[in-house]
Amino acid sequence: MENAPTQNRTTPLPRDNKKRNNQTTRNHQKNNRTKLTTEHAILIHRQGFRYTMKSNSLVPELSITDYQKTLQFYTDILGFKIEYQREEDGFAYLSLGESQIMIDQIGLTRTWMTGGLEYPLGRGINLQIEVPDVDKLLKRLYQNNISLFVELEEKWYRKDDVEVGNKQFLVQDPDGYLLRFFEDLGSRSLKK
Repeated sequence: MENAPTQNRTTPLPRDNKKRNNQTTRNHQKNNRTKLTTEHAILIHRQGFRYTMKSNSLVPELSITDYQKTLQFYTDILGFKIEYQREEDGFAYLSLGESQIMIDQIGLTRTWMTGGLEYPLGRGINLQIEVPDVDKLLKRLYQNNISLFVELEEKWYRKDDVEVGNKQFLVQDPDGYLLRFFEDLGSRSLKK
């Protein structure tokens, strides 16, 4: 798995105050550190600065059959951003909001094979991805003539003594991986 360490930013100290000693400076920097979020890192990247992206604790890596076709599907249609890529290896690290995935073309470098890789890949798993507006994403899918695996639905799931709601649909990527996009509908009291 690709892993990038978290980078911390510090608040700059005034340069004209020469009376501060080194200990005071170190304490000020230590107390004013903030974590660099993925959103900040992407903004810094777009402004032309180098950054180290914070990786999620769990990031699925999908073995794929056609790097360009899959990359185009995830970026142009679904709206994922390329955090970084190694085109020569058929590899890209992608993000959408706070969701992250990696794609890796089968056979170009190491391929983690626990069994035969036949379509549809990813049998037995679906990846749930939160988006702020499922309708916008649905519109892009329909504009590109991509059919859904499960049509748009409102689904409520019991979570202890409340229900949490999803406005959701499922679509398969070019290799058959199931992607469940959802918009959070909040929570409500359990119906009795």
